[in-house]
Amino acid sequence: MSLLIGVAALTPWANGGADPVIQVALFGLAGLCLALAMRARLRRPTPRPEVWIVPWPAIAALGGVLLCGLQLLPLWPTTSDATVPPVVALRTELQHPIAISSTAEQHAAELQDETHSGLPQRVPLTLDAHATRHTLACLLMATAIFLASTWLIDSPARITQAAWVVAASGAALTVFAVLAKATWNGKLYWSIPVGHPQGVFGPMVYHNQAGGVLLMTLAASIYLMVSAAGQISSRSSPAGDLLTAAPSWRRWLQPRPLLTIALVSLNASGLLLTLSRGALVAAIMSAMVTLLVIQPRTGWRGLALVLGIAVVGAGGSVFYFRMSDAVGRRYATLFESEQLLDNSRLAHWSDGWQAGLDHGLWGVGAGAYLHIHPLYQDEQLERVFLRAHNQYLETWVDSGLPGILLLMLAIVTTGRMIVSLSRRRRLAWRATAALGLMVLVASLTHAAVDYVMYLPATAILFAMLLGGVCGTAWQSEREAGDSTPPSGRFSRFGIGFSPRIAMLIACGLVAGCAWATFAGIRWHQEHVAVQSVPWGDDQQAVDPKRLAATIERLQQLQRSTDDYRVALTLGELQIIQFRQQALEQLAQENNLLPEDALEFWQWTAPLVLLQRAQQLSDDGEAARIETEIRREPLIARQLGAARNAFLAARRLAPAAPQPHLRLGELSFLEENLDHTATYLQRVAVLAPGSADMQFELGRRLLAAGEQQAGLAAWHRSLQLDPRHWPAIYEVVGSRLTAAQIDRWVLPDDPELLTLVAARQYTEPEQREAREHLLRRADAILDQPTDDPQQLARHRRLQAEVQLLREDVEGAIERFGQALRYAPADHEMRARRAALLLQVGRWEEAQREAQYAARLQPRNYQYRKLLEAIAEGAGL
Repeated sequence: MSLLIGVAALTPWANGGADPVIQVALFGLAGLCLALAMRARLRRPTPRPEVWIVPWPAIAALGGVLLCGLQLLPLWPTTSDATVPPVVALRTELQHPIAISSTAEQHAAELQDETHSGLPQRVPLTLDAHATRHTLACLLMATAIFLASTWLIDSPARITQAAWVVAASGAALTVFAVLAKATWNGKLYWSIPVGHPQGVFGPMVYHNQAGGVLLMTLAASIYLMVSAAGQISSRSSPAGDLLTAAPSWRRWLQPRPLLTIALVSLNASGLLLTLSRGALVAAIMSAMVTLLVIQPRTGWRGLALVLGIAVVGAGGSVFYFRMSDAVGRRYATLFESEQLLDNSRLAHWSDGWQAGLDHGLWGVGAGAYLHIHPLYQDEQLERVFLRAHNQYLETWVDSGLPGILLLMLAIVTTGRMIVSLSRRRRLAWRATAALGLMVLVASLTHAAVDYVMYLPATAILFAMLLGGVCGTAWQSEREAGDSTPPSGRFSRFGIGFSPRIAMLIACGLVAGCAWATFAGIRWHQEHVAVQSVPWGDDQQAVDPKRLAATIERLQQLQRSTDDYRVALTLGELQIIQFRQQALEQLAQENNLLPEDALEFWQWTAPLVLLQRAQQLSDDGEAARIETEIRREPLIARQLGAARNAFLAARRLAPAAPQPHLRLGELSFLEENLDHTATYLQRVAVLAPGSADMQFELGRRLLAAGEQQAGLAAWHRSLQLDPRHWPAIYEVVGSRLTAAQIDRWVLPDDPELLTLVAARQYTEPEQREAREHLLRRADAILDQPTDDPQQLARHRRLQAEVQLLREDVEGAIERFGQALRYAPADHEMRARRAALLLQVGRWEEAQREAQYAARLQPRNYQYRKLLEAIAEGAGL
């Protein structure tokens, strides 16, 4: 039991178990905990014929394990007709070089040819077998922890021991997070680099995940305080019960009650300091539901005491740590509809819902959500979503109707056991029910807005605490004298098995955890190899020896892996190696120094070879492609190997757009150049909401001679995000006229139109083209809208348009209108003040500059602006 509790309490300190090397240890420890639980159970003396209960939540989890296993089996024929699940049809179409526009007869004939050529005739029900296996390993770990807790932590005394350790871990986590914040150097534990330091909380990279952990540690600390309150009350009054008043304040001044108060205060303040709005809402929701279900029988004074101490202690800690301003600003957004509605999660959930409507019956494979949702993403989101940030939506999309039914079975049966336990008269039973209900409701609420259950630390804590609650509920039934179900018969708590059958089930889980451990070691090695790749623009400077060693390592891993990232990375590195060797060959043939040859680096890209092959094909000289390109030893050896790696990546994850993009680029190695358009069309289908992918797609389409399609891809990229405009203009600026750029490339984005007019059309002879763009921007900005933020943005852009027309007074007026909708925009106020200064309106300029300086008192530029206004006005 100590090992089980220790694993649950310490996992949050290792970045929540998110790192692959930590997960290897957790998989093994979960199996060891279950094995030790079996041993302890067998040695425990029993007064009656022994029956080992497997609770319904564990049955549901075992069903999830079976479902993941079925998704991995290659049971489905490679066909794209309606007789197979939609994900199988999608996988089949993406794995074969068949044109999207081909007829049904051509499709069937080519598919049969491809099947006979060696491609698999049957495929699994998942878009990413590696992701499904990883999900299976995590599910085995959580199930083993749950079952071990059910058999070991099956009494209030043992739950109390676990609660002390968990609550102390949460309190220490809070103190460490505050200390790390005060001495922050951009690294975890002051030594481990972090890619995105803005969301770090203590030893965890993602603050919302820390909020999920602290929800459960707070529940454990409240459980300890409630138990202390009940014990004090029962000593003072024979009628005392759970959550009653504590008439003797002296009893609260003893060490143990004081320690519970400190734990509640620290865990509650830690929850606030995570700045996780979802966790805060989940905590409030769990408190309300717990009050409704675990009703105090002799008054509310004890409950008010618990909640009051938690609120006061947490608030005092926040003020003590001097973070009240940040906490107030963050949680104030809960009451601002604009902040809640203008959230990328809502758009993402809408895309996920559409994916569920298409694949919700069978699912796309556990863990494969990141591959399917981009197909439905129509707009650029603020961030990349690897998860749905909604447990229920992701379960539906990943595992279909069977998965969502199993999830509901686990939730309903757990809640039923907790409610049954809450009806007991004994204080300890009811306190345990309160703990279980707080953990269950808080986690389920938080899981609706985040992916907390996919973090090992959260899953282990959740499984341990609820497993103990379920085991205690079962023991309460037995102590109450209720009949024990015969072995193999159903009951409202689960299924009672004989020790032999239960041990077989447990041994299966232990074996599964052992498999997950050994598989995790391999996954860790693959992760390290992929992460060690030298990405970046300076690829020509990568050490060739280091590059060759990395390629050799990836080739070894690829032989036994189902992780498409290994094959994809291998292909990318082989392209870099080809370019380095091509540059070296070019230098030798032309007697160039290595540093002089670097200026030809861009000409070694496969994109240049694709362009050359397409040019030869258009000129009717296809035979020269074979002699000049395909039979060139360096091209055949290096790029041929890269193409094979990308084919392997496509086979492992057919919905990932990167392999299709590279296969389209390397299609000059195939006899039929018509496949180029097919590969690249698939990229457009697989990544409609990625500005980066659409930009890269446009480059390759233009190289393949598909000008209109390439410009359409660039138009889409700019529509999603304008950050690629400089690179796009570098190409189209010399090839297209201003009218063609306006018609084919530029989307209806007034900000981009204004930027282009200001930066690209600056010459006098371009005045007409610039005015055309400004009129187009005016037409967009004049469209009516009721959104105050949108109105402020439109008026600000209209001011910029007036400045480009050299109408300063008009710009001042438009900036003033924008400030009516965004009065706290200090930058816009300073901009208007500078314009007022320019036209000599000193008093108005001073008022605007003073307002901006009050909003940002530490901005020295605003102080200089005030000095310039005073000097100009002669003050």
